Amino acid sequence: MSHTRPPPIAYPKIFTGSIMPDQFIQSHIRPLPLFQTMSPEQLAHIADAFVRLTYRAGEVIFYQGQETTGMYLFVTGEGRFIQDGPTGGQDIVGYVTANQYLNEQALFTTGRETATLQVTQDAIVLYLSRQRLLDVISLYPDIRYALQTHVRTSDGVVRERATHEHVFETQRPNEIVLMQRKRHWWAFGRRLWIGGVVFIIFFVLAIISPSILALIFGVMAFVIPGLLSIYAYLEWQNDAVIITDQRVVRIDRTIRSLRTRISEVPLDSVQGVSTDIPRRDLFARIFRYGTVTIETPGDSGDMKLDRMANPHEMQQIIFTHREQYQRRRELQHRNAVRSELDKILVNQEPTTHTDTQQPNRPRNQQQSSLLTRILPTEMMFINENGDVIYRKHFLVWMRYVFLPVLMLIASFILVIFGLFDVAGVGVIGLPLGVVAFVVGALWFYWADWDWRNDMYIVGDDSITLIHKRPLFLQNEVDQIRLDRVENVISDSRGVLGRLFNVGDVRLSLLGADIGDAKIFASVHKPREVQEEISRRQARIKATAENREIQRQREMIGDYLAAYHQRTNPQIPGNAQPTQAQPGYVPPQPSYPYNQPPQPDPYNQPAPQPDPYNRPSPSQPPPRRPQSSGLFDDAAGPPGLRRLDRDDEPYV
Repeated sequence: MSHTRPPPIAYPKIFTGSIMPDQFIQSHIRPLPLFQTMSPEQLAHIADAFVRLTYRAGEVIFYQGQETTGMYLFVTGEGRFIQDGPTGGQDIVGYVTANQYLNEQALFTTGRETATLQVTQDAIVLYLSRQRLLDVISLYPDIRYALQTHVRTSDGVVRERATHEHVFETQRPNEIVLMQRKRHWWAFGRRLWIGGVVFIIFFVLAIISPSILALIFGVMAFVIPGLLSIYAYLEWQNDAVIITDQRVVRIDRTIRSLRTRISEVPLDSVQGVSTDIPRRDLFARIFRYGTVTIETPGDSGDMKLDRMANPHEMQQIIFTHREQYQRRRELQHRNAVRSELDKILVNQEPTTHTDTQQPNRPRNQQQSSLLTRILPTEMMFINENGDVIYRKHFLVWMRYVFLPVLMLIASFILVIFGLFDVAGVGVIGLPLGVVAFVVGALWFYWADWDWRNDMYIVGDDSITLIHKRPLFLQNEVDQIRLDRVENVISDSRGVLGRLFNVGDVRLSLLGADIGDAKIFASVHKPREVQEEISRRQARIKATAENREIQRQREMIGDYLAAYHQRTNPQIPGNAQPTQAQPGYVPPQPSYPYNQPPQPDPYNQPAPQPDPYNRPSPSQPPPRRPQSSGLFDDAAGPPGLRRLDRDDEPYV
């Protein structure tokens, strides 16, 4: 396949004066995650840096191996990613459609295109180059803060902060780390006295012992205290408190018991932050450390951080980030409403932008087969409703069936001994073996049934904990709404927990006591279970926000319909179609630059009779002015040429 390289792009200049913002571009870029936190003024400056490009089917936007230059947003049309294979052939590795964007990272770092992007259907593409973004940031530095995660280095290239990298294991793809802290150094320094005591003991033994023992004790006087100090340092280094733009995460690791505990509190659940410096701890006042308690609506979800350096400063940081998180959510909500209003004004349907990562495509989760549900090694599967079902770990199943399996093995041995009259058990061996086999089989069925019917189901809006026993001895079904889950903690401990990745997941409920927490006991990959629950909670919040935006959009449509009805009384019957009626088209502004509408000579009301009976001169209605390419005084500021569809970008 041969391609023709496109001509160089002519980039428009940045206007520093007061101009009318391009509502078309703003309505398409406002929902993008990168620009959702920007104010309307900042978004207008960003919109000025975008270029509208038109491609015909078969044209190439960029080639594989070409240096990345910026971000592309498909407004209309489609394209495909073509990648050169190792044998010289070409493979189609992905597609891009309308309202999808790609190469966002190219705005902040250099790289190479991993595939060729060819247009398959005539497309309108909005393009923002990395250099244009740098120019906008240099003119308006407040946009740099709105981007939050990007800085310009000394070489002139905008790069991501280190906080945007993968810092901890359960970090989400769109999560930004704002701060990472450890306990005060005294948390491990206070344990160094143990090494000092051991050093003194072995040093004294080395002095009073003979030459050979003195050498051994002398070596141990340095090796053992050194190992104890290293252990204390690693225990301190393993723990961390991480504050992101979405939550506060605490990671506790214990080397001695091989325990890992991860707890989190969403920022929107933080009700208060208190600090406490122990009065009886002299070192706490000397080294300025204390306890920070993050309070939530329920006592069970509170997070206590002990021996933290500068607790008052950390308290202020958490409060500040929580307020920024709330303001950011409110700004995103307002921008989403503005975007929907812009779509109504230009008679477009609301769109949902999705991030297109080329050439990788998202992995689809498929419904599990019947064989998957039967095998005890499958501890997680998806049912026909899309719910994720977790069972207890395979090790729990082995513990349940261990004794029944031993009885079955013993029954086989008795049957064989009875058939061949081994050790003189032929008379009683066969019937005893049959009885043992029946009992062992029933016991195995009971244990296996008991394991299979303990399930934890994570749905779209609820969590169900099922505990059943055979013969209806127990049938407990506990269902919890996901919006009631306040805190999710994963806990894995011991050698088996580390080797087989088994642990517990604890759910703290909103307004409940500590003892009322729900537990996923002995599940496989507890951190993934924790993340799945948190992900579904975030989806519920996003769905609720989208519903609110849709409700406000419908309300705005009704208001515009009512306004159009009041301002257009010439409609017969004074009736105006509403948004719920078919064929509804929101009213469109018919004048540029927000100036008052001029009277239409072709739509004047009927003349009224003159009370003085003066003759009315007969004159033809004025003609509409011919377009001269310039705005007149009634249409807008003079001197600006109207850009037609086929005109080149203004430079």
